[in-house]
Amino acid sequence: MEDLTSRVSALEENMRRHRHFGYDQTTEIKSVKQFAFDVNYTQFSTAGLTQNVTIQNIPAFVEVLSAFMYVDIAFAGTATLTLSVGPSATPTTLLTAQDAKTAGFKNVIGTDLTTNRGVYSATANTAIVVRATSTVNNLSLLTAGHAKVYLTYYG
Repeated sequence: MEDLTSRVSALEENMRRHRHFGYDQTTEIKSVKQFAFDVNYTQFSTAGLTQNVTIQNIPAFVEVLSAFMYVDIAFAGTATLTLSVGPSATPTTLLTAQDAKTAGFKNVIGTDLTTNRGVYSATANTAIVVRATSTVNNLSLLTAGHAKVYLTYYG
């Protein structure tokens, strides 16, 4: 029981210090979060040349620290295919369009990581998408392909 009492006392002291420095008891402690998302060719099947797949809704006012993609199974069935990553309004700003017809590591970062530091809305969640783009054939012709997208953000 003494151990529990000392822990509660330490917690109360920590909360008192936070209030002293302008924080209240509900202040959320921010941390670095890393996510991995699987993207399969079937998710892009559409009778069109582009298709977005939402992989994550990031909370308001977080900073995206890094983004990269690994194509472990090359996409097949269309003459060309690129994958890019970013917010739904500008889906090439975290990762620019990367050739998905060849397997391998894809990490050509976009302007949100080089210039804007990946900071989005201070008031609303932001949908992060992977966009598939073919310049020749409809995406419904895809027959194979798998990629893993990694996002790291602070918030």
